[in-house]
Amino acid sequence: MRSILSFALVAASSFVSPALSSAADQAPAKGDAKSMPEKQVVRRTLPKPPYRLMYGYKDLVGFKPQPFWSDTKECERLWNEVSDRFNIVTGKTTDATVVRRLRERGIVFAFGVSNNRNATHKTTEDFVREWSKPLEDTLGGQLPGGFDAISIDELHGDTDGSVDSEITIRAVREVRRRFPEKLIFTWAPMAVVLAGSPDRNGQRYAKGKECDNQFRMVAECCDLMMIECYQRESASHFDWFTEAAKNLHTRAPALMNKSVFGLCVSQRDDLNMDNKPDIDFAHHLEKQFQILRTEPLVKEMPGVAIYSFYRAKPEFIPTVNLLVEKYIIRPAADLPK
Repeated sequence: MRSILSFALVAASSFVSPALSSAADQAPAKGDAKSMPEKQVVRRTLPKPPYRLMYGYKDLVGFKPQPFWSDTKECERLWNEVSDRFNIVTGKTTDATVVRRLRERGIVFAFGVSNNRNATHKTTEDFVREWSKPLEDTLGGQLPGGFDAISIDELHGDTDGSVDSEITIRAVREVRRRFPEKLIFTWAPMAVVLAGSPDRNGQRYAKGKECDNQFRMVAECCDLMMIECYQRESASHFDWFTEAAKNLHTRAPALMNKSVFGLCVSQRDDLNMDNKPDIDFAHHLEKQFQILRTEPLVKEMPGVAIYSFYRAKPEFIPTVNLLVEKYIIRPAADLPK
């Protein structure tokens, strides 16, 4: 089978992706033979749910070895296996061929952008400028129209009315205004999703903050929110799932059908979920998938996100794929049409 994520560049081809839908065709003005159709807006659409998002794509050209990963052929093989099961990929690339081949299969590539404050990113305008770049970047003409989507990493637990909260909200709203045809995804930590919850975890992690304004912005401007519900073997908080879903259902019900829980498969020392030798990591992860399928409210949410490909050991990626098949893809296929 021809490699989907081959890093060999090929000539650009013109096609209509199954993941795209076009605005109504514009006709020349009557009576004016020289008038041209207005530029057609190509509206990017989400894949059909359930959503299966994998975080962490990196180009294989110039790939720098990192913990667990050094063989580019293994990287390519496993990314191809992921693309057989996931319908959204986030990361960074300068290879238009990667994006086009995923488009051809109805898979969305969302370019990763940061929401971290630093010396060059302080204002709303700074973030609008940075987040707009991939949406306009045609990769030298090889990717007409630019990238289809951005993935913002991440919202912060800034309480309603704070300066930082308003910077993020205004930036996302402005990007949506400028790019109504593109997709915007965002990650959200538990400090945001539990904000306002009167229950134990909300009181402990959100510390009395409320993020209803950010919830409203996501509901109105974003296409998907990935909830960072990361579980270490040594410190599992499986009750986060139910409380987070309950809080969203209460405070921002419009987000229930556009939010998925993000599960962390990182095994690296700097963020190690697999940190108890006496616990089988596959079993630990499967418990989380079972919660996605069985817990009231949680099971209403339309999919799963995985963080992150290169933080997991290569030999663990097939396990992730199998769990996605078992708990996300097959149950959806069994639902009455």
